[in-house]
Amino acid sequence: EYGKVTVSVPPNRDVGAVSNGGAEPDPRRDFAFLAKTDYADNGAFRQSLRKGQVAGSRELTVFVHGFNNSFSDAIFRMAQMRSDLDIPGASLVYAWPSRAHPLGYQYDEDSVIFARDGLEETLRTARAATNGQLVLVAHSMGSYLLMEALRQIEILDPGWTYRSVSTVILISPDIGIDVFRSQMARFPRVPEPFVIFVSKRDRALRLSAVLTGDPERLGNLRDAETVADLPVSIIDVTEFSDNTGITHMLVASSPALIAMLKRRDGLPQ
Repeated sequence: EYGKVTVSVPPNRDVGAVSNGGAEPDPRRDFAFLAKTDYADNGAFRQSLRKGQVAGSRELTVFVHGFNNSFSDAIFRMAQMRSDLDIPGASLVYAWPSRAHPLGYQYDEDSVIFARDGLEETLRTARAATNGQLVLVAHSMGSYLLMEALRQIEILDPGWTYRSVSTVILISPDIGIDVFRSQMARFPRVPEPFVIFVSKRDRALRLSAVLTGDPERLGNLRDAETVADLPVSIIDVTEFSDNTGITHMLVASSPALIAMLKRRDGLPQ
């Protein structure tokens, strides 16, 4: 299903914070849906994307949410990142069918496999509708979904990702390291930058490692040398953790890190 939503962002919230008011949100403190448009088909959606590109930047940011996220969680997180990080251009959220429950890990893992074809179709549609390249951002288990979708595109059309995508950003990716290596092996060349944000204090990924039997996941990598032979940049944000939460979305929730990321010119250093 394709659509467009308008979201109100509360004026007096803390940087990095997302408050979901549920069925009766208070716009003074909660994110809320103001309007929703459903598109009849892929063609109508593509036309809407084209209009959005004409109106603003040629950049299109695609966000793939992670484990235990509802539809509104995904939309509100994208709205929060747009607001706090001053993300330019249009934004597209791929909302795959998470159980949106802490005990739904196996369900969500199956949903990732189910959602690969839909994400491939969405990425191809987005690329065909825009004049610029795509910026792909994925969080947690959504990183696994994104890499699987790109891998199957590369099998059919080698080099598509490099030609169509300017940037890949994986935030706390819930991917086994050996699986990630096998995914990367399908790419003749990857976009630059290809950035992976990791944290050794990510409690959610510690639990994932227990559930999967892995000693560690890509998102809580202890030693960057483990993937030093791959064309990726590892950014360790462990020190931005305040140890008060599960620290699974620091890039978008830490006020200090958000302030740093907004200074885009200095990010390479």
